[in-house]
Amino acid sequence: MSQENVRIVKHMYASFHKGDIGAVLDTFSHDIDWLQSGPKDIFPFAGPFHGHGGMQQYFKGLKEALDIQHFVELEFIGHEDRVIVFGTEKGLVRPTGGHYEYEWTHVFTMQGGKVVKYRDYYDTAAVLQAFQQAEAPILGAA
Repeated sequence: MSQENVRIVKHMYASFHKGDIGAVLDTFSHDIDWLQSGPKDIFPFAGPFHGHGGMQQYFKGLKEALDIQHFVELEFIGHEDRVIVFGTEKGLVRPTGGHYEYEWTHVFTMQGGKVVKYRDYYDTAAVLQAFQQAEAPILGAA
């Protein structure tokens, strides 16, 4: 079953890369337990999210806050009901223009062909620094 779970998670990432959030949501159970690390008062995509309504809120916050310019999955490991994915991400924080870059680990718990639980491990300090950077001055501005 672990290889089938890996296939499902790979399909979810492919849908994310295409911007097809509906297809991404189709891979999640209706009562998904999603936890995104980070300070909730600064990162609009941080915190616990539950169900498809919570996931829509998560993706809205993510899109408003980050311009993800590089997002690559490097390795998939399937074991029993878990899929662990290692990858890298680079981008900028839309409100500040601050750049970030980090490696991440995503852990998915699967049940009945659906993602029921998700945990994200990444360098929150790198993203926080990008959120706190002042916007660069525009050259020639008075």
